[in-house]
Amino acid sequence: MTGSGKPEREWLVREYQEGDEDRILELRGMVLRGSKDKRWWNWMYRDGPAGPALVVVAEAKHRIIGHMASTFVPLKVGGRTTLGAHGIDLMVHPDYRRQGIFKTLGMKLRGLTRAKEWSLTYGTPDDESYQGFVTRLNVLDIGELPFLFKIIDLSAILKNRYRIPVFIGKMLGYAWESITNGRRSPEDTEIKIDEVFSFDEQIDKFWEKASKLKSIMVIKDMKYLNWRYVAKPGKEYKILIAKKQEEIAGFIVLKLVKGAPSRGYIADLLTLPGEGTVAESLIARVIRYFKEEGAVSVSCWLFQNTTYYGILRKMVPASQRSTLLYAYRRPKYTQGVRCRSRQLVLRSGRWRRHITVPHAKPIICFYALAMPKSNFSD
Repeated sequence: MTGSGKPEREWLVREYQEGDEDRILELRGMVLRGSKDKRWWNWMYRDGPAGPALVVVAEAKHRIIGHMASTFVPLKVGGRTTLGAHGIDLMVHPDYRRQGIFKTLGMKLRGLTRAKEWSLTYGTPDDESYQGFVTRLNVLDIGELPFLFKIIDLSAILKNRYRIPVFIGKMLGYAWESITNGRRSPEDTEIKIDEVFSFDEQIDKFWEKASKLKSIMVIKDMKYLNWRYVAKPGKEYKILIAKKQEEIAGFIVLKLVKGAPSRGYIADLLTLPGEGTVAESLIARVIRYFKEEGAVSVSCWLFQNTTYYGILRKMVPASQRSTLLYAYRRPKYTQGVRCRSRQLVLRSGRWRRHITVPHAKPIICFYALAMPKSNFSD
């Protein structure tokens, strides 16, 4: 017992030490049902595009019973290059919840992160952790991130989930297709789309032009994109590059998850400013590919303030919403930067929301374009 009459806590919070990986992965598999592959750990926490992550753990009786981390990504803020700190993988063992581990992990990680020259820290919490971030760690909810979803094969869904007879399912499927097809992308003979298996130096030249789209963006150069979509263990992405006059005008990254049923996901999309036709052509190719592979749906996360949102709303008309949660910024690195629409307006050292959005669940992200969710499990 302590002097206050409260029992002494059985756990302590400390910085990650080499050799903790297996116990952290065991906790991750139980709490998040995430990967327990050591190769995934090395990819995410050791080999990141902006250096190793900062990791803090809670330990009790030689077990890891709590975890929180910040990975670092290269970030463009206005005309400057800096770091973004991405908070991920908050985990507390069910037997040790409501003991203050969440807050203690968060404060420890915040202290360690301050030593880095980062500009923005952000994260995408789930429903359980949202209130903790807002009330205990004083982070700011900055809005929602829409989730766009299109059913490609309604008849297969009706058959597998609702046991509707095949002929009725097909009739409903044809009707659904005619209603939701939307505007078809016009054929542009100047646009050539090819599959590649990694990004080369040409993408850096493309990024220099594409980076003018937004004030705050993750730097999607060759190093980052190859880390994110090529080096990641255990996940197969398909990368399509669009070229006009032999120069890259855009790219899209997709993933087909095979199963019963199979589903398609758009993980990333970026084009040169003003190249809406390129985006349409890439999206149309992706939807056609998923149909050919037997996927029943295609989906993606996408901010509303992008050109692509309007295109996808026509081509992928059904949608549901998720949200964006917490943020903390360092005025030293972000003073005077203004962001429109879904991004933040940074003014006088304060965050401001530029657009009022309907309430939904919260998240926060500073990816300005199509993006995966926080634990990179897509």
